[in-house]
Amino acid sequence: MPANSQVEVGERRANTHHGFGESYWKLTKNYSHPTFYKNELQKLKAKGIPVHAFFVRNAAKKNFQEISTTTSGSSKPLDIHSQQGASQLTNLVTEAVLKDIGGSEKGEALVIAYRKSYVK
Repeated sequence: MPANSQVEVGERRANTHHGFGESYWKLTKNYSHPTFYKNELQKLKAKGIPVHAFFVRNAAKKNFQEISTTTSGSSKPLDIHSQQGASQLTNLVTEAVLKDIGGSEKGEALVIAYRKSYVK
């Protein structure tokens, strides 16, 4: 699903369905203050943290692409009902780690070697 709008965040935090509501959220350690994805996205961008986003439904595609583009990450569809989906996630995580530990030039060389050996 795409991220909630600021209005949706407020409405959902105020909703007392299932015993929750703003009074509940204020008592939690990590969620006592409302968050909005665009604010959190700017924090990730400022720290140079790329977000790689996989969407299962097209309803989230535009939002996930915005998030990944803003952070210099990638965004792709993910078929959770196929072996290719698991391989796609494995390859993305592995390649991101190789790029990170290898730096710019060496990282790319590591990714190329990985792809030759493991990506079909």
